[in-house]
Amino acid sequence: MASLHRRSALTRGLVLVVPLALAASAASFGGCSNLINGGLGSDGGGTGPEDGSPLGTEDAPVILLTDSAASVDAGPPDAGDCTAENATLGAPQDLQCTGLYSDFATKTIATGVVAYDPGLTLWADGATVARYILLPSGQKIDTTDMNEWTFPVGTKVWQEFTLSGTRVETRWYWKRGTGDWVRGPYVWSADGASYAQYTTTGVLNVGGSSYDVPPVADCDTCHVGRIDQLLGVEAVSLAQASASGVTIATLTAGAQLTVVPPAGSLVIPDDGTGLAAPALAWLHSNCGTSCHSASPAANAASTGLLLRLDVSQGDAGLSLGDVYDTNTYVTSVNITPQLDPFDGEGWHRITPNDTFDGGIGTSLVPFCAGSRGVASVSMPPIDTAVPDITDLNALKAWISRGTFPPGTYP
Repeated sequence: MASLHRRSALTRGLVLVVPLALAASAASFGGCSNLINGGLGSDGGGTGPEDGSPLGTEDAPVILLTDSAASVDAGPPDAGDCTAENATLGAPQDLQCTGLYSDFATKTIATGVVAYDPGLTLWADGATVARYILLPSGQKIDTTDMNEWTFPVGTKVWQEFTLSGTRVETRWYWKRGTGDWVRGPYVWSADGASYAQYTTTGVLNVGGSSYDVPPVADCDTCHVGRIDQLLGVEAVSLAQASASGVTIATLTAGAQLTVVPPAGSLVIPDDGTGLAAPALAWLHSNCGTSCHSASPAANAASTGLLLRLDVSQGDAGLSLGDVYDTNTYVTSVNITPQLDPFDGEGWHRITPNDTFDGGIGTSLVPFCAGSRGVASVSMPPIDTAVPDITDLNALKAWISRGTFPPGTYP
């Protein structure tokens, strides 16, 4: 489940400042806590290094598990009782019963379960994430539509989130039937090892951190962005050189795809600066795969801002095209936003070669990605309480110093 239930206001020891030029606009949203202002020094309002480059990672907020116990610890379920299920969702109460481990005490991963790392990953407020997948033996992923994979019944996926070296949450997804996914979070005991219990309501501020375990009700916010609901296990991510464990190559070798893409055909395009590819990749995995895509049920499809890298079929096989063909470029660069009050005053979704004057600039995409606590502006609207400073800086670097040839704007 990519979506996390987060309290939108960032009130955990950070003082975030809005430049005066936007104070009136921010007030209409009830205040604007943002980290997009190019530099957040001791006074909260710097403009970044003198060379105009984005803020360094040393200024990124650090998320720590500060308490020895989780916010809610109801005690262990009945050991070894794998018959008790959640009455509504059909999920077992104990993580031991989901099939991840063959030996829970030693955390031995079960036979058939494969650890993997998608080449493009989702920001999780500083938590590290371990991922595991079980694909039913002899079954194939339907890749007839390379942009919308359909998984065989019986597929299981786990995401294990760790803070300061301690497991805090494991999310489970199980395709129980056609179009029927059982999913939800398991909250670990305070020691991150003894047990993990299913929760439908989630847990706020695990261990005194800003990290929240999501309620099950939030899952659809992001997961409806894919027709078969599973995020992260898809062609673009698994074709990257940084992917491991489960990749296009391993799935091909195991005869687990109905349609095999040509090897090495899904390289994320760049504009010759080395700045475009990282920015496009981050927007794809954090915005496009879940909400900002043309998938019919995607929550942000109606905005027309499409940030998913879609695969196309050409004479040379499958491709992501060049930078200027991507949905991201076509629907954002030099495009006036439709969001009030940013639909005037020179704002664009992405302003080519934006200098980020005054620490803000006129590019709405990075502004929203760095904002927290502002209804309709903070992006993602759930999922996170702390901006991803490092990757946000990479996005700003492309916008400010990338190649935007005249005549290529929509």
